[in-house]
Amino acid sequence: MAKSTMADAYRALASIATRLHGSDGNVDDTFELVVAAAAELVGTEVSWLSLTDDAGTLLRPAVLHSFRDSSFTDFAIPVTEGLGGRALREKRTVVVEDYPSYTDPANPDSVWEALHAEGVISVMCAPMILRDKLVGALYVATRTPATFGSADIALLDALASQATVAIENRRLYRGLETQNALLEQSLTVHRRLTQASADGVGIAGIAAILGDLLGAAISVDSTLPGVEVVSIGVADGAGATSYPIRAGAEVVGSLTVFGVGSLTPSQRQAVEHGVTVLALESVKLRSQWEIEDRMSADLLGDILDHDQLSTPTIARRAARFDVDISEDFRVLVIGAREGTDATPLAASVLRTHSLTRLLYTARAGNLVVALPGSRVAAVNRIVTAVREGLRSDGVEAVFGIGSLGSPRDSYVAAIACFRLALAGRYRSQTLDAVAVSYDELGPLRFLLDAADIEQTERMVLVRLSPLIDHDATHSVQLLPTLRAFILSDGHYERTAAALFIGTTTLKYRLGKTLEKFGIDARDPDVRFELRLAFELLSLIETRITPS
Repeated sequence: MAKSTMADAYRALASIATRLHGSDGNVDDTFELVVAAAAELVGTEVSWLSLTDDAGTLLRPAVLHSFRDSSFTDFAIPVTEGLGGRALREKRTVVVEDYPSYTDPANPDSVWEALHAEGVISVMCAPMILRDKLVGALYVATRTPATFGSADIALLDALASQATVAIENRRLYRGLETQNALLEQSLTVHRRLTQASADGVGIAGIAAILGDLLGAAISVDSTLPGVEVVSIGVADGAGATSYPIRAGAEVVGSLTVFGVGSLTPSQRQAVEHGVTVLALESVKLRSQWEIEDRMSADLLGDILDHDQLSTPTIARRAARFDVDISEDFRVLVIGAREGTDATPLAASVLRTHSLTRLLYTARAGNLVVALPGSRVAAVNRIVTAVREGLRSDGVEAVFGIGSLGSPRDSYVAAIACFRLALAGRYRSQTLDAVAVSYDELGPLRFLLDAADIEQTERMVLVRLSPLIDHDATHSVQLLPTLRAFILSDGHYERTAAALFIGTTTLKYRLGKTLEKFGIDARDPDVRFELRLAFELLSLIETRITPS
């Protein structure tokens, strides 16, 4: 069977919630609806619902969907056995993708044989837990091999939760008439939360409704990258209780309720259904982001790899991100030292700060970001946000900021600037970060753009090759010593500290440079000539061509 869409799931959940709202205590029809919806929405051939007896010790099938043998309802097993017992122990939905090969001492042979006779191959069991006790279990199964994803698990959890609500409703209706008001409140909780999710109000909107239903200050903390903590109400330093938000076995966040010692029944139901709806919302949000990230990466890859950008297809794709490809672009290359792949963390920082009108993709362990237009403020904001975000994780970010022009040209310049920053040869004068900006290189940036720098290379080598040849055959390295001395403007103490040597050793090496090669680094004119040579050497070492 084909799996239904998320919209179908919301409609089914809302329909069941409406059925619960109109229930008079007879929940058999609701159970039938839940079981049928489980098979249809998850896309399985078989589904069934088992309930515990009044003593809460035995679990017995109550509703079957598409079973070949209806005698399966005759089975009754202890609540600690079978998939339901395992789901109770683990407090989560259990997935078995190869049931014919499944072995568990707590799984009765009779149950295994009955399901095997039904042709069950893959099965999923969601526990129905009420006040830490198993009251039932909802199952879906296929007769062909299947794989259940996190969205399937979250959906079955939601349906099991609604079946649990149905059981609770039956208990309430069997109780005192004075509990009718409580029942109305609990149904309102489920109707409002489910409808809010279907209306697409997002995590913040669901949290606002949940805080109103609980009558307490709450916070929702998501594990999804880029989702900030949502706080509703003022905590006032009161005690707090946290509840995990689970999408199947995965914890995708937590709900914290402040200032409520012991939850009332209606509050408990609000929490139980609230975390279920928040889990579904988290799964939906993550799926949307994954699609957007892939689209952004594919688009930027096409822009960087092709000369012709003015095609209707690329323009339409760019418009989705509010990007006009007719504008000039500025490209940033963001990475880290010591081979650290900073791409996932840097991308999550961009999402956290809700930076828009940009494209990004991963290349060679670095994050490539393209911004249309000059947008100097956006460049500064990206550098600051990523620098602080990575630094909080003990990673020092490195930035290369390209020219303003075509995406490919800006990318080539950004790569060259990134290599300069990585080598520590240059550093931006306007950005408080390990960064090199193409615009700040001044006249030296001609080397990044020039098609032929052979003459420049010859000039540099004529001045420095004697030192290079010497260092190749001697343990005392004169070229790094001279380079550090020149770049520190002839300051002995700073140079010695940078090289981790004493000033006496430094002066000895400079003396050898004068003695062997006639280079007097104390002469201002010589220092100027050497500084230019070293600046050019730094750019030559990191320069790449568009190919």
